[in-house]
Amino acid sequence: MVYKELISSAQGFTTSWVDLGEEFTLDKEVKYGLWLKLDVGTTVNPRFRIVAKLSKGDTDEYELVTVSPALTGNLVEGAFYEFNTDEDQNILIDFAGNGVYSVAKVQIQAGTAGNGQITSAILTGSSY
Repeated sequence: MVYKELISSAQGFTTSWVDLGEEFTLDKEVKYGLWLKLDVGTTVNPRFRIVAKLSKGDTDEYELVTVSPALTGNLVEGAFYEFNTDEDQNILIDFAGNGVYSVAKVQIQAGTAGNGQITSAILTGSSY
């Protein structure tokens, strides 16, 4: 079983993507859960995303993308999650290690920065 606290104290939002804790390694045989607690305060449109890295300590970060079909081809956009309502809430995102990337990091951003913060960020996982 994986259990890792990504932050030791609350972390605030900015209008740029910032790291939420340290990078972590992923095992392709593990299903993961990212548990976030949001104290929204005056922050508007808080967001988070997971970025992949080729190796631990690598400075290059790769956005995970979503692909949408369009008439002129496929549109590719950086994938992120946005809290749907600007209120305090808890959220769980599950994802599986797939062997495509083995190092990842969580980042946060806000449409409008305020005094909101992530008060807890925990990564869990177990073999499937």
